[in-house]
Amino acid sequence: MREQLPVFPLNTVVFPGVSLPLHVFEDRYRALVHHLLTISDKSMRLFGIVAIREGYEVGQPQQSMVQSLHRVGCVVQMTAVAPDEGGRFDIEVIGRQR
Repeated sequence: MREQLPVFPLNTVVFPGVSLPLHVFEDRYRALVHHLLTISDKSMRLFGIVAIREGYEVGQPQQSMVQSLHRVGCVVQMTAVAPDEGGRFDIEVIGRQR
């Protein structure tokens, strides 16, 4: 059986055991953070980060800014979240597994 995870494409690589701060400002990723906050078991606040092979990480959802992704990414766990008054978030994630 396969599990499905939301994917957050970035111009960076995340490895298991490594923490990464993220500033979340795009609507689609703000929605992801809101979804993760509904999960009561904090250890299950998971999503995937995959490095962008070609393209850009910032843009409107209807615009295909990301041309291609690398085939391997990292499952990360959101370990800290700080909302700001404008609806954005500063979050901390830690890589869990390839």
